[in-house]
Amino acid sequence: MMKKIVTLHNKWYIIRTYGRSIMIVKNIKYALDGYGYKVTNIGGGDYIFLIKFSNEKISAVVIIDDIKYPELADAQQCEAIKQSFESTYLFRGYENVEMLFLILTDKPFEYKNFCEGKLVFWVADIYSERLISFIDNDGPFNHLRSTIENALSGQTDNRGTIKNRTFGKSILQTIITDVIVAINILIYIYMEINLNYIERYIFMLDYGNIPTAVVDMNQYYRLFTSTFLHFDLNHILSNIVCLIFIGGFFEPMIGHIKFMLIYIASGIFGNICSLVYLYNLGRPALAAGASGAVSGVLGAFVAYTLLRKSEKNKISVLKIILAIGMVIILCINETNGTIAGNIAHVGGAVFGIILAYIIYKCEKNKQNKMAKMAE
Repeated sequence: MMKKIVTLHNKWYIIRTYGRSIMIVKNIKYALDGYGYKVTNIGGGDYIFLIKFSNEKISAVVIIDDIKYPELADAQQCEAIKQSFESTYLFRGYENVEMLFLILTDKPFEYKNFCEGKLVFWVADIYSERLISFIDNDGPFNHLRSTIENALSGQTDNRGTIKNRTFGKSILQTIITDVIVAINILIYIYMEINLNYIERYIFMLDYGNIPTAVVDMNQYYRLFTSTFLHFDLNHILSNIVCLIFIGGFFEPMIGHIKFMLIYIASGIFGNICSLVYLYNLGRPALAAGASGAVSGVLGAFVAYTLLRKSEKNKISVLKIILAIGMVIILCINETNGTIAGNIAHVGGAVFGIILAYIIYKCEKNKQNKMAKMAE
């Protein structure tokens, strides 16, 4: 049994890594296009050549996808490519030829001694979203560093700056947001089509957040299931619109797994806060909705963005204010100002902020460790 679990885990890791490398290659092509680099097939094979012509100089970035084609990351092959490329373009009259090899990998430190300084190369760690240059020989390409790092996290546009994708996003970038939205909509449609008024109310009683049922009957599952239930069309639309808006910014920035963790944990914590308030009142009550989870995502988005304001995710202040304002208005509309509903919003938002801080600190610690290993 344990062997099967390990095998499944390894297969899932390969699939996830493979998909991520494909998306990163696409992002890098898109980002470097803003600097005049065009994809060409002059090299043949599975190497990806991006070339920029300027006056009597030619610059080339060669992307080697170690995830998809591990056999391409060979030092002798790369040296032969560089020599062939230089001889071809020097013969055509170009006086200066520059070439950067960019290796995408999930094992960055295997390339610490790659080519021993004979080539200009960077190693892109697809999970830490960092560029590593083990040898100080990358001067001609330094201006591309921040752009490529942004591309690693899916945050670039064709001018090499941040692009926050909302409605024009790739489905792979916001897959968790899309799945959560779909689940909420499908459950609501099921209730509306298959259940009459009384049956819908019973369904809500079976899975909604009822304080006495959670505390006295130990039905803790309600803290989770209630986040996917909504009372009416206005209720679900408020939450869905907010989630699509914030998720379009935040999920590509922080990653799918972390985004899902923030959403679920904030929703449960918001329900706990609402439950404590309602239980202490000593009266029966039914609470439901995704607003605590949505508020948690909002809180995490704002906190994470501000924590990284001096780094690569430079979201504009206007967009942060717009996101906060939109969620506040829709949440007030959704709860009609009820104290229990607003407590769930505040609880979810606070927990989202805490999670964002923990995630940020863990990422910084990992980056610091990797930097020390590279020294």
